[in-house]
Parts: sequence; structure tokens; C-alpha cells
Amino acid sequence: LFKGFVVRQEPDRDVKSVRDSYPRFVIDGRKIRLRRPTNCAPYGMPPGCRFSHIGRYRKTPSWLDAGHPLAIHCRVRDRGKRCEGKARETRVTVGDTCDTQMRPVAGVR
Repeated sequence: LFKGFVVRQEPDRDVKSVRDSYPRFVIDGRKIRLRRPTNCAPYGMPPGCRFSHIGRYRKTPSWLDAGHPLAIHCRVRDRGKRCEGKARETRVTVGDTCDTQMRPVAGVR
């Protein structure tokens, strides 16, 4: 049966659905199996990164892992959500190997 495959991109995941726009109407007898893609890493990350849930699988170019991961390390004085608490020094890291938001620059030398 003829069915459409729809992918909607959300900020943290791809939402996939199959729509049957022509119920009981056969256009082509070939079948397509919708299964988890092969050789696709979660978010295009290298092996070893762990996630609580996976929303995207991406094929990435071979050169992406050729460089060294970029990470910025800072120490900030954290005073809580409303800036009213006692300040305590906290170490913060932005980027690195498994950061999904910084991945586009993680492979740059």
C-alpha cells in the first residue's frame, strides 16, 4: 500500500510518522522497511558518548573526527537562580567530545 514517510525536525529530536494518505489504494507493490538506520551515530557523535534518550541519528563526514574536540573550561561564581544565594565557585565546561550543541566545531584542529 502507498504510504508517506514524514519527518518533522524538533530542537532535540526528529519525529517520524507514516501517513496513509490513500487507504486501500495500491500504487506500487514494492515495500520499504522502516527500521533503524545502519552506520548512523546518535547525533553524529563518536562511540562512547552516553545519552539518556536519543532523538537523532546522523551520518557524518569522515573528516569530522579528524581533529581534536574543542572545550572551554571556566570557573564562575554561582549565586543560584535568583542571584540571592551565597556565591560558590563552580567549574563549567562548554563543548568537548560529547556535547551535542557544540558538535559542529568539535572536529576543528
